[in-house]
Formats: sequence, structure tokens, C-alpha cells
Amino acid sequence: MNSKSIKIKRIKIKALNNAVYIFGLMTIIIFTFMSEFFFTMSNGVTILRNSTLMLSIGIGLTFALMVGELDLSVGANCRFAASVSAMLMVHSGLNPYLCMLLMPVLGGLVGMVNGLLVTRIKLNAWLVTLSMKLALVGIVVKLTNTVAINMPPEVLQFRNIKIFGLPSFIVFILAVMVGMQILLRITTFGRRLVAIGSNQTAAEKLGINVKNYKLAAFVISGVFAGLGGMLISINLGSITRELGDGYEFTAVSAVVLGGVSLAGGE
Repeated sequence: MNSKSIKIKRIKIKALNNAVYIFGLMTIIIFTFMSEFFFTMSNGVTILRNSTLMLSIGIGLTFALMVGELDLSVGANCRFAASVSAMLMVHSGLNPYLCMLLMPVLGGLVGMVNGLLVTRIKLNAWLVTLSMKLALVGIVVKLTNTVAINMPPEVLQFRNIKIFGLPSFIVFILAVMVGMQILLRITTFGRRLVAIGSNQTAAEKLGINVKNYKLAAFVISGVFAGLGGMLISINLGSITRELGDGYEFTAVSAVVLGGVSLAGGE
């Protein structure tokens, strides 16, 4: 094989590895030429605003996929955490700020239950999280009677807070996304998650507590599902019966397209 063919092969490999970014750039260029309003600040903010929930769920799901597991309850978990917290602040009169912080906490608790069933009881993650999804949807329907819950003014005010010209909740989730990327790439915790997803048996022989790290991954997935509920309640100003429906499959697609392997470890 001559040097020219080797060079072409390397270019092809690099193109495949960066196919998502190339396709994304091409999409932006095409739509920019199709509409003069596409490549504008206002449209960019609108796209980011509508993507906050998916970003949050996708960040959490990345941790579950990284260890070779899948959390199918993230969409329902988001709806559950947001609905329960919204009911507490609207119908029970609890402090709205405290209830907003309760959303990721509730999501984390659901993630912990999933993690314990998978790591301690050794049930299949697909069955556990799918069952949890159905259970959470049933609980929310019973509690809310499928009626939308409108957020109080204390929650809506966050939409008007600007940081660098962007809504505060958009800046917040983007900063969290960067932080989680650093956590996965640089810290010992992140490297061990990758090691578990790559080869669980080898990770155990190296002394890594696989059960605890998998449990942590499920908890993180749940926390970010609840956090997504908090962000969407700020963005939309209400919790509807459609919130989170089917988001787990969209999030999996987004995360995999972003480079995370369904088999784990990368």
C-alpha cells in the first residue's frame, strides 16, 4: 500500500469519526441559504431554548450508556419529578424555589431505585427502567388527572434573567454540559466509568467497585432527568401531560449520534 492510499484512508477515517459535525455544518449552511432568518441570533436562542430538556436528559443518559447500561425511564422520570414538585408548589403552597430544587432530587431517587435493582438485585436494566417508566406514568396520571399545572411567577421570572444576552437557564445547562465533559474526560471517576463500560471484568480485577459506579451512573441519569423537568418548567411555564413522552428514545439517538457507544466504554 503506497503513501497516497494510506493518506486517503486516514482522511476517510477522520471523516467518519467527525461525520456528525460535518453533517451538522452542512445542515447549517443549507438552511442559511434557504432562509435569511435561520442564521440569526434570535433563531439560535430559540433552538437552544427548545433543546434544554433534551440536553439535560442526554447528559444524564450519557453516564448510563458509558457503563454499558440503558435508562429508559428518563422521560417519565422528568415528567414525574416536575409534576410532583409543581403540585407541591401550586396546590400545597410550598416554597417554589425549594420545590424547584426538589425536581433533580426526586429524579435522583428514582435513578437510585433503578440502580439498586440493576446492581444489587441483578435485574436487567432494560426491564427495570421500562417498568419504572410505566409505573411513573401511571403515578403522574393519577396525581394530576392529566391536567396541566401552571407555574407560579417565582418560577417564570427566571426566563427574564439574561447572562451574556442569553436566558439564564440556557447558560446554566451549557455550563453544566461543559463541566460533565470535563468530569468524564479528566477525573478518576470519569475514567473508571469508561473502564467499566469497556471491560467490566477487567475493571473488577483492577479493584474498581463496579456496582457502586453503575449505581452512581443511574443516579446521575435520574438527577439530570429531574433537572430537565426544572428547566422545561421555567421555559414553558407549565407542566403538561405530554412532557417527556418518548424523550428517552430521542435522547438515546442524540447521545449515540454524539459519539457515545451503546455498548459502553466510549
